Amino acid sequence: MRESVSALHAGANDSETLSLSTYAFLYGTIPTAPAVFVFSNLYQLEIDLMASSMVICTFLSAPMMFMSAQMIAINKDYADQLKTFGFDLSIVSLVASIWILFVFIVTKKYKRMPHRLTLCLIVSQLLLAISVVWGGPLPGYTPSWHATVQQSLRIFSMYSCLLWTAMLSVGLLMLQSRGPCFVVTLWPVLGFVAWGAPIVMVIVLLVTKGTGDLDCKATDAIRLCLLVFCITVTTGCLTLYIRFRRRSAHFASLSADLATTSSPREESTSLIDNAEPVSQTQSISANGNGCYGTITTTPSPNKQCCSDDPNCENGLSSSQDIEDIGNAKECACPASQKHRCPPGGDCQYLSELTAAAGALGLLPPEQSRGRGGQLLKHTVLTIVYSLSMFIGITYTTWRMMLKDESGVFVEIEFLDIVASYGQALVMFILFGLDPEEILIPAVRFLKNKWYGGDTVILPSIEDLSFETKHVCDQFITHHLERCREAIAKDTRWRMRTYRGVFRGSCLVRWLISCGLAKDEHEAVQYGRHLLDGRLISHVNNAHHFTNSPLLYTFK
Repeated sequence: MRESVSALHAGANDSETLSLSTYAFLYGTIPTAPAVFVFSNLYQLEIDLMASSMVICTFLSAPMMFMSAQMIAINKDYADQLKTFGFDLSIVSLVASIWILFVFIVTKKYKRMPHRLTLCLIVSQLLLAISVVWGGPLPGYTPSWHATVQQSLRIFSMYSCLLWTAMLSVGLLMLQSRGPCFVVTLWPVLGFVAWGAPIVMVIVLLVTKGTGDLDCKATDAIRLCLLVFCITVTTGCLTLYIRFRRRSAHFASLSADLATTSSPREESTSLIDNAEPVSQTQSISANGNGCYGTITTTPSPNKQCCSDDPNCENGLSSSQDIEDIGNAKECACPASQKHRCPPGGDCQYLSELTAAAGALGLLPPEQSRGRGGQLLKHTVLTIVYSLSMFIGITYTTWRMMLKDESGVFVEIEFLDIVASYGQALVMFILFGLDPEEILIPAVRFLKNKWYGGDTVILPSIEDLSFETKHVCDQFITHHLERCREAIAKDTRWRMRTYRGVFRGSCLVRWLISCGLAKDEHEAVQYGRHLLDGRLISHVNNAHHFTNSPLLYTFK
């Protein structure tokens, strides 16, 4: 609209024409909110929500219009201020990139897909922030080898950020359509394109450069081509990805309806993060290095009982941590592989699948959130980066057309600096501020170190039921000493010897053998009465009584 008004010479003179063209630019930039309300009313799309959004957007658009009006009147050279702003923003982005890298390494997200692709994008953003900070806040160029290296690093990292955004969208599409195994196989190719192509471009620019700075026109031309290519690939892949998501959700609903009509559906847990059973052509290889798509396991109870073997009471029969027994894996191999699962030992079939997943760089899914939340974050990330590419296309095109650098150009240049150097802040909001990743585990760790871990809160003696008091009295009178002699032993665990302790499963077995309980359920209830009555307790006072290898002691 701005160029149309300028071409028509709508004003009486050049100054009036410039003012009208600037107004046309603002008129085309700020969207017409009433049209959104009309379409929402026409298609019945949350009219109340649209009305509230119109009010909020109108309120937020006021400072944007004020800033735009101020910058339109600018005719001075604000290169120094923009350079300083980019330098300050790069420092913040550098800190944000380091924090995200720390989160990905601590939580081991870099071993999952598509987080591995996101990690490469973070590394490129980190290099971009380092190159801008290296250049300093003051404009100017002094011919030297380190200045050339700094410019080369900045151009390389800027190009690689664009390409890694496109490769991330390709990875999301392939993950949805072909499965995680294909994405892991394709990952080296994506890395070669996203990092190899910028290296070749920078080498060409260095070879063709003269005695001064790198050729700005050639740099802008390459960047414009990359922006057009990346925004086309990203938009197309996101569109196909949404279609595949809807199709897989439709298929999942149909399969759920068929399963409910035929037989009850078994609960399943995916061993691969961000993998969904959308492809029916993938198979499971028999060997440990095979390639597979989605692997599901059906939990089934893995009961452990205390036998007459003294190793059971000495803590030598199980390699599981007594404090992490709740997180232990249960035998869940299919019926055709049950013969490979030894009683009381690790399932060989599932061990092979886990080894295959480790060889492919894939880990079990995060238990705190499902795969949908992680995929949604990556989708939002690619959408935001796609919007920033539009700003880059506008700015680069304006520079190549050698238009007048008015206030509008200064505003677009300011937005381009924010979109280019501030990409790490968007990723910091999506991946660095999740409290379940770092904050909550850190608080839990400090709490355990300070208070000695969580403790079981028992009812007071006065609030105990008659049944609990009766069971405790009978046990003290007739069974306490005999039970202590039968199951209490010294057990060594993790370089520490626990005196006179027993496992919960051993007490359950002893209660059944003595006739105090007819089955395991009654034995567990009997043991809970004893723990409520303060006759027994967990060695760390962190668990109530259960039929498990946890260690308990008599008081």
